[in-house]
Amino acid sequence: MAAENGVITITDEVPCLVSPARMFRAIFVDNHTLIPQIMPHAVNHVDLHSSDGGVGNVKHVTGVEGASMGDMKLKMDEIDMENLTCKYTVSDCNAYGDMVDFLVSECKFVTNNFHPEGDAKMDEEEIKAGREKAMEIYDFVHAYLANNPDVFANNT
Repeated sequence: MAAENGVITITDEVPCLVSPARMFRAIFVDNHTLIPQIMPHAVNHVDLHSSDGGVGNVKHVTGVEGASMGDMKLKMDEIDMENLTCKYTVSDCNAYGDMVDFLVSECKFVTNNFHPEGDAKMDEEEIKAGREKAMEIYDFVHAYLANNPDVFANNT
């Protein structure tokens, strides 16, 4: 964990037994259909605010009341289907309470930059707790794809 100008940066490596292309599609491209299906205890629904789900698209996630995930907005800033990379911004997220204004994530599952709300100070335990909530989605998708090898097997 590193901090510069109040922005906290975390780099993570997460092992995966299913193909990167399938995980990328499940988590970043078609999450609006898959996540509510495999995580009904945490996510009620995901509203897609454009037809293609590409750059500039905003997805509004509505969490189950009382679940740790909560509501949030996800805006796709960049997406490269060939290299399986993307950058997105999470805002209006109550997973960190009032301490984070927004989170920008660059994914190859590598870097997360936390932009604190005002003068809020986050310690490593708070960031770890938030990461664990995010990893819950990853773990559910990973398990689902491992047990359903035909889902997203076609990269189109």
